Amino acid sequence: MASLLKRLDRRLTAKLTRPPLERFLRAHASGAFTLDLGSSVGFYATLFPRRVMLDIRPMPGVQVVGDAHALCFGDRQFDVVLCTEVLEHLCEPQRAI
Repeated sequence: MASLLKRLDRRLTAKLTRPPLERFLRAHASGAFTLDLGSSVGFYATLFPRRVMLDIRPMPGVQVVGDAHALCFGDRQFDVVLCTEVLEHLCEPQRAI
C-alpha cells in the first residue's frame, strides 16, 4: 500500500509542478556554460546544452557524482546554475545555495 501511495504522490506532484517549471525554463533556456545541479537523467538537456550534470548518485548522463553541500568546483566556473527539484531533498539547503 505504501508503495502505491508513493507512486500516486509522484504522479500528482509531477502533474502540478512540472508544466509550470518547464515553461519557466524554456523562457530562460541558455547556451551559457551551466551546472545542472541534481540533474538526474538530464530532463532539461535540450534547454541547457552546454552543461555539466551533477547528481548525488551515478546514473546515465551524470558527469560528476557529488554533494550539493560541498561542490568540487571553483567560484565563477559556471555562467548558470540550474537547480530544480533539489533543495527539498537537502539537509541544509541554505548551505548548498
